[in-house]
Amino acid sequence: MCWTCFSLGVQLHQSPSSVIKKAGADVQICCTHGKSDHRVMLWYQQSPGQRALKLIGYGYATFNNDSVEAPFRKHFRLAGDLEGAKKNGSLTIVDLKPLEHTATYFCAAREAHHLKHPSTLNKNLFPAYP
Repeated sequence: MCWTCFSLGVQLHQSPSSVIKKAGADVQICCTHGKSDHRVMLWYQQSPGQRALKLIGYGYATFNNDSVEAPFRKHFRLAGDLEGAKKNGSLTIVDLKPLEHTATYFCAAREAHHLKHPSTLNKNLFPAYP
């Protein structure tokens, strides 16, 4: 995981850096940044051995019931405040399933654009590293 990362020039702080939990537990990962015009926060999952990042969900100024993409809705929740001076979001995995949920999770931030569905621009990302 990324402890301090950069997303489009925005310094993000993600914690904890590593999590080991038993099956059935809940896991929460938090992400913060202070860039005032970056009110969109996106969460991605990268499964072991895969280069592609899968979009878990996003918040545009806030998070709501539709923030999580359909394939992730059973076990993933997003929350946070993207309106204040310090933007913060959290990803919670509910009822952890180790075989399904073992992965690296990333948060990202971007400027708020007036789009009906900003997630369509970020669905399938491939990281730049090998």
